[in-house]
Amino acid sequence: MSRFDPEFAHDVLIPIAEAAYLPALQPDSLPTGYEPVGPLRVNQIRAAAITAEAMPSAAPAPHVALMQSMRKDGDTFGWVVQNTQTQTLVVSFRGTVSLADWLHNFDWLPAQYEPVPDYGTVHKGFQAVYNIVRDSVFAQIRNADQKFTRLIVTGHSLGAALSELAAPDLLHNGGLAVVPEVQNFAGPRAGHHDFASIFDTQIDACFRVVNAWDIVPHLPPPLALFEHVGQAVRVNGGFTLDELIAHSMEHSYAPGLAKLVPQATARLRTAAVAAGSDLDEMLIGREP
Repeated sequence: MSRFDPEFAHDVLIPIAEAAYLPALQPDSLPTGYEPVGPLRVNQIRAAAITAEAMPSAAPAPHVALMQSMRKDGDTFGWVVQNTQTQTLVVSFRGTVSLADWLHNFDWLPAQYEPVPDYGTVHKGFQAVYNIVRDSVFAQIRNADQKFTRLIVTGHSLGAALSELAAPDLLHNGGLAVVPEVQNFAGPRAGHHDFASIFDTQIDACFRVVNAWDIVPHLPPPLALFEHVGQAVRVNGGFTLDELIAHSMEHSYAPGLAKLVPQATARLRTAAVAAGSDLDEMLIGREP
């Protein structure tokens, strides 16, 4: 089984996931050695088609409303970046800037996963958002240096859900020489059991960083039959009743991960050995 590297997640992936929210990247927006390949932009024709399919309802269908909520923050939904020295390519999706609106209008309508036949059921709204940016994901990967030996898909919040929808699509339709990895932050449940079970047999490395005080990873609720994929990496970003802070990479996820690297990891490992436990079992689990 692949192992989670908290130092890499803290020093490399969090800055790249944060950069996904930026409409333009400056040299200091990315970790050392990484450069932008290009932005993930909305396919306007596909977006119009999804909206038209939901008409003539007086109010937007929930999946269209979610798509429109994302677009309020701009039509750049993330970035593809690369490090040619380490031959690493990262696809990074952003979430919504307006978290409060998203949580207020949260739904759990299902739909068949479209990119790969017979792959199970996923959240309809998340898939609608992925569909309008999917072409750009494939295009930017083609624009990257093709010598990459590692492809990581990441994201924060809704972007984390998009990273999980993208991985099987890239695996089956991307013509890649590598199996995508998923490492994301603060993600909700993206699919039902049928999707999760197939995903987990095909995507070996999937680590979801989950802050103890964040409610988003608990959505949609299990009663709606949604399940998480991969493995949860639990962090404690500090007690707070403010969901915006609990969900923040800057204020909760980065500090929570910092507790795991590197001196803190050594202390935890010593404690685990003393308790007769394995550190990875202490930090990683199946649910948030």
